[in-house]
Amino acid sequence: MTAVISLAALVGLVAGSFLNVVAARLPKGMSLVRPRSQCPHCGIAVRPQDNVPVLSWLWLRARCRGCGERISARYPLVEAGTAVALAAVAAVHAGDPAQLVLGAVLVLFLIPMALIDADTRLIPNALTGPAAITAIALGLALDPSGQPERLIAGAAAAAFFFVALLAYPAGMGMGDVKLAGVLGLFLARPWPSRSWSRSSPGPSWGWRSSPASAWPPGARRRCRSGRSSPSAAWSPSCAARR
Repeated sequence: MTAVISLAALVGLVAGSFLNVVAARLPKGMSLVRPRSQCPHCGIAVRPQDNVPVLSWLWLRARCRGCGERISARYPLVEAGTAVALAAVAAVHAGDPAQLVLGAVLVLFLIPMALIDADTRLIPNALTGPAAITAIALGLALDPSGQPERLIAGAAAAAFFFVALLAYPAGMGMGDVKLAGVLGLFLARPWPSRSWSRSSPGPSWGWRSSPASAWPPGARRRCRSGRSSPSAAWSPSCAARR
C-alpha cells in the first residue's frame, strides 16, 4: 500500500503543475499545451529546472528568475494539494482499483473546477462535459455492474439541484447543476446485493432478519429450554413462548 500511496502522491505533484496551467488558461480560451509555461509578469519562458513542482518555487524563493517578481503561492499549494488528495484516494481505495481510478480522476477534474470557480464564479462546460463522459466511460470499463446506480445518482443529483435553481435562481447557476450530476456519476455506489438465508424464507443482508438474531447465543438456548434468563426480560418473543 505504501508504494501505491507514494506513486499517487508523485503523480499528484506532476498533475498539479498541469492543473495550474488549466486553471490559468482555460477561462481565457488559450491552448493548454502551447506556448510553454511563462512568467505572468515578464513573459519569459520557464526553464525546465525552474518547473519542478513545489521544489522550484522554494529554490527560487517565490520569485521569477528573469524579472524577480513574486510568484504566487497558489502554484505550489495546488501541486501539494493535488498530491495529498491523490494519496488520500489511494489510501482509502488501495484494494479497489475501480474506485481508486474513479476517485483519482474525479480529483483531477474537481481541482481546476474549484480554481476557475474561485477566479471567475463559473464552472466551465469544457470541464463538466468531459468529466461526465469520462465517468460514464470509466464506469462501463471498470465496474459495469454498478453503472445503473451511477447513472441514476447522476440524474437524481442534477435534477435535485435543477429544482433548487428554479426555486432560487440567485443561489446557484447551471454549472452547479452539471457539477452535481458529475459527482453522482463518480461517487455513486452499488446497492447492497440481496442474499437469502437458509434458515429464513425472507431476504437478508449478510445476517438473518429475525430480531432473535440479535440475542446472545446463550440467551437463545435458555429461551428455547424454558429456563429463566436476564436477557429474556427484554425479549417479547421469548416471553410469548412461555
